[in-house]
Amino acid sequence: MHYVELLPSLINQLSWGSQQLVLDHGSGCGSTTFDFLLPMAEKTDSRIIALDNSSSMTEHSRQNYANARIEYVTGEITSPESPVQGLKFQKIFSLYTLHWVDDYR
Repeated sequence: MHYVELLPSLINQLSWGSQQLVLDHGSGCGSTTFDFLLPMAEKTDSRIIALDNSSSMTEHSRQNYANARIEYVTGEITSPESPVQGLKFQKIFSLYTLHWVDDYR
């Protein structure tokens, strides 16, 4: 099964409360955030922070997938200067990141 078929089913099976803060870690160009996470965020009056470590991807996302419920930010999640440092998320998605990890330890 391809992610295009699997992802909506997975997202809908999760328990969603209202006004949640959702992290999309490794959001890339923003299309998955926009196409798959945003519809549920709209239904539940939630916000999404889409984090990517590439400033060009973040800028592409802002230009092509802008929405008031999505904040596209650039940074490394493990950095003390991470733009998501100290935030508490009710949902965390990380769909396209593991293949970029050099050191799995």
